[in-house]
Amino acid sequence: MPVSGDVEIRDIIEELKEELTPSPEERVLVKGTISEAVGRLKSALADLGLPAEPTPVGSAVRDTWLPGKADIDIFLLFPLDYPSDELGPATLAAAERAFGAYKLRYASHPYAVVELNGFEIDVVPAYRISNYTELRSPVDRTPLHNRFLLERLNDRMRSEIRLLKAFLRGIGAYGAELAVGGFSGYLAELLILKYGSFLDLVKSASAWRPPVSLTLEGEPPDWVAESESPLIFVDPVDPRRNVASAVTETQLNRFRSACSAFLKQPSREFFTEKTLPPVSRQELARMLKDRGTTLLLVLYEGLAEPPDTLWSQAISGAFRLKRALEEAGFNPLQAEGWTDETSRIALVLEVERAVLPVVEKRVGPEVGGPGEAGFLKKHLGARDTLGGPFIEGSRWVAFKARRLTSLRDVVEELTSGVESILPKLLRGSEPRILLQDDSDFPGWDDLLPFLGEFLRRRRDFFAERLVPPED
Repeated sequence: MPVSGDVEIRDIIEELKEELTPSPEERVLVKGTISEAVGRLKSALADLGLPAEPTPVGSAVRDTWLPGKADIDIFLLFPLDYPSDELGPATLAAAERAFGAYKLRYASHPYAVVELNGFEIDVVPAYRISNYTELRSPVDRTPLHNRFLLERLNDRMRSEIRLLKAFLRGIGAYGAELAVGGFSGYLAELLILKYGSFLDLVKSASAWRPPVSLTLEGEPPDWVAESESPLIFVDPVDPRRNVASAVTETQLNRFRSACSAFLKQPSREFFTEKTLPPVSRQELARMLKDRGTTLLLVLYEGLAEPPDTLWSQAISGAFRLKRALEEAGFNPLQAEGWTDETSRIALVLEVERAVLPVVEKRVGPEVGGPGEAGFLKKHLGARDTLGGPFIEGSRWVAFKARRLTSLRDVVEELTSGVESILPKLLRGSEPRILLQDDSDFPGWDDLLPFLGEFLRRRRDFFAERLVPPED
């Protein structure tokens, strides 16, 4: 593969390393905030008589954060004999005593998000463990991750990690949350540990062919051979775990393609986050008119669940509905889920048509094959048979009358009551079904930016860099 001159690439990298390093003032503020938060929590824990130790973890502690994006997480480490069902309430009580107001969030246990000096700080309960064999919940690993990295990272590696994080943000592949399906901060740090530098990682990743299996050292454990993940990075802290389990096939391919493009035509653009201008209702209507398709929204409200649960239900619901509409003949072009991460979910689908013809072609079994008698018995003389059964090539075929032809009617049936094809959380609610010509479309104003992104399908900006220049 042709690669641009390393000199040009290294010049860009060296410039960016300086720009991506937090200022001395920001470092002082972050470190001071961590110290103050730990002090407040120590006092609160002592006042409440709770046997936990506040332990800061994450990029802010490891000095791998990007300017203005410090993640401050403080884990309250409880002894292994502390009752599991009391971890959440104890943590919330300590957070309230230390900081006052807090936001309630959920992971393995309830945890608190508080504010201090302009930073959001996660206060999370976990058990104090010495190795993965003592694991009680997934979050118990995090302090082990922190210790592992602190023992191995140096200042040069920290600069390389910042480059990688900025690159991942620039191509839209940073973050392990369901809404992104990308690379976590911990995975980014392990990748630099493995490859030594951002540039060496990029050169290797450009040649990856999924599935990709990585370890820091030694052979992968047996479970790797059975894994269906497109990217596997065995956790050096817990060899049973895939650090890259959140990375989707799309994001892995986006990363390796972006690496190839950067090597061919390097640019600072790869390290800049992209945003599209918001779309108005009028612009949305024009886009849909130009496309000649139908936009379907299935809206749910009053779902008080954690953000990850809402995203999971939204993504799964959109996928299931798309599959059902494909079977019904509406030929959906794309589907995605959206949530406000508080209580609302939208299933968003673009379909080729809103109304189907009454007649549909039903292809049956092979002539003389299994199922022939059953197919003929079912369709011969049936009230909804409009033609046939007849032989076409090697199979029996019948023309049938559809019971429902309207997209709205079909979606209402698919999403209502016990027969709903949607995930469990959505089955108990009656959704609002909107099509683009409805007067109250799109239902929620804060859904508009997502709909604009959904229809425009932001072109991966680096695509043109993969095309060889003309002579």
